[in-house]
Amino acid sequence: MSQRLTFRKKVLFSLVTIGLSIVLIEVLLQTFYFVSVGDFLFRRALPPIYAADPIRCYKVASNLTYTHRTNEFETEIFSNSLGLRTASDHREYTPTKPDDVYRILVTGPSFAFGWGSNYDAIFPTLIENELKIPGKRVEVINLGTPSQPSSHQLCWLEKVGYAYQPDMILHVSYGREVNPVATSCPATLECPGVVDGQLVPRGLGPLRRAKAFAKQFALVFYGYYAYNVIAKPPPGVDESRSFYGQEENAAGGDEEFDRTAETYLAHREFLKALLGPRTEVAFLYLPYSYSVHPEDVDRFPDIHASDVPLSRGRIRLGIEAIERLHVPILDTLPYLSGRSEEGRLYFWLDIHLTPLGNRVVADAAIPFLRDIIVTSAGLPESSD
Repeated sequence: MSQRLTFRKKVLFSLVTIGLSIVLIEVLLQTFYFVSVGDFLFRRALPPIYAADPIRCYKVASNLTYTHRTNEFETEIFSNSLGLRTASDHREYTPTKPDDVYRILVTGPSFAFGWGSNYDAIFPTLIENELKIPGKRVEVINLGTPSQPSSHQLCWLEKVGYAYQPDMILHVSYGREVNPVATSCPATLECPGVVDGQLVPRGLGPLRRAKAFAKQFALVFYGYYAYNVIAKPPPGVDESRSFYGQEENAAGGDEEFDRTAETYLAHREFLKALLGPRTEVAFLYLPYSYSVHPEDVDRFPDIHASDVPLSRGRIRLGIEAIERLHVPILDTLPYLSGRSEEGRLYFWLDIHLTPLGNRVVADAAIPFLRDIIVTSAGLPESSD
């Protein structure tokens, strides 16, 4: 009997020791992250910058001033009374547009918002500062909102944004390939919750909830880094990771691309009916980082090295299907790939564009937009 108790005590002591060791290591790593970055780890991907909105479910909080710090970047986020991203002046926009202003309204998710870069370095701002139109001053209103679907922003345009009389809507999308966009403002929107300024998705299953919770632990965060540095498998070993090797994802030919392209045409027609036929509507597509930096496949658990050329090919087919409908869309992949040797165009862990990546996108977008404007308005070519 005494031997059994002794064994139990040893097991209990071992478990308590292991538990306390894990807690101690977690505390030390969390402290290290806070000291080195200047903010808490749980705010890395979930900064408290949002507020509920009656029209589009949520927005960036009004009149915000917030410093977003991670181990990869430190940015200042400012917004105006509408929750639109601005410089530190919290600039407001007047619905009545001056005659000498060409107004571009940018829509889209976090890539349009400029996650990970300061306002003056993001491509919508670079477009505003550098796009030259004869006799006009370019003004960009940035509706980009992290994680927000295009349907929510169409609703905002239908109920609020139309009053700002944009001359052009530039919608930004991203993904492993060209994905469908919303075609109208639906009667009912699926809305996440907003708790203490953070987005809380509804309807997550237990596994996804557990995964999201685990990401807040420093042991998981630094363990992931250590795995990729020390123990990651060599490229080409695990064929089961191939996204396009899975039958349900590899399937799909011209009809699939054509159906996606039709959503872009319908999105454009919805906006032209709302804002007027002279309003230009254009699209800008951004790929995931592994299409530009192939070594990033290790960052994406369901992607294999063999998927990279397949993904690039499907992106091109998706773009061509949209172009066949005479819908203007800029595929940024060739421009980003062509300048990938200049440095990191995407953050590795965060996956968004670096300031250099924003610079490359702006350099591609400026002539693309200028050609649309010059052609539609019959303006003389600019020399810039």
